[in-house]
Amino acid sequence: MTPKKRTTSRYQIICPVTVLTPGRGKKRTLGQGWLHDISESGARIHLEHTLEANSRVTLDVHFPHPDGKITTMRFQAVVKHTGDESPYGIELVFLRGGSFIRGKLGKLRKGSHLIRTSGNDRWVN
Repeated sequence: MTPKKRTTSRYQIICPVTVLTPGRGKKRTLGQGWLHDISESGARIHLEHTLEANSRVTLDVHFPHPDGKITTMRFQAVVKHTGDESPYGIELVFLRGGSFIRGKLGKLRKGSHLIRTSGNDRWVN
């Protein structure tokens, strides 16, 4: 089997994440860990326990600012792979663009989405 060539750039970043049950309504926390890297199509996180491959999850990524404030983005994702040792490296594929939950984004409002067009990130309200 030939490895699949990556078509998007990954950005290394270390910040806290919360993994939740998917869907609308009251969500249940499945675990808290750390984001290792992210791209427009997915992310790699570290958790103290495994997640089942092909399961759907909601991922809240908490991006810290130098002033101590936090911006939280929410992504719907599918678990593609889980590592063999704790902390478990878990690869996720996003089902759609992330949505802004809370934090510091200037004039952007809740429900805005980060998308990539022609190599440039931009917010859509």
